[in-house]
Amino acid sequence: MVYPGTQESSLVQLRTGLDVGKALGEDIPAVLHDVDVAILHRLIIRDVLRITDEAQLRKENIDYVHTIHEVRNALEDGKTQCAVILKSTSMQQLRASADAGVPMPQKSTYFYPKLLTGLVIYPLA
Repeated sequence: MVYPGTQESSLVQLRTGLDVGKALGEDIPAVLHDVDVAILHRLIIRDVLRITDEAQLRKENIDYVHTIHEVRNALEDGKTQCAVILKSTSMQQLRASADAGVPMPQKSTYFYPKLLTGLVIYPLA
């Protein structure tokens, strides 16, 4: 977590021995228990900051950016109270979720460079 107007940051991690499945709740499938963005959305954004799942979908009091430059700009503009920088979702996590038929959490699958949609959705024959 990075804060505006300071060079300070905090490393946030789960307590040793925490039962992640129990903390996340029964509605979060086990395949997502090690996905950082799922943990962030449930335990920090929803449970600590009290931003509902619906408000998150509408991006109320929350925004998503993709580069460290955008994070820096958001912190410097004076409108951002805190920025959270996460590890990228791994291909193994994405594959495990797909194999289990479980949708990934919002904003967990931003990949760059973006594939051209037509190349991966529409038949080329």
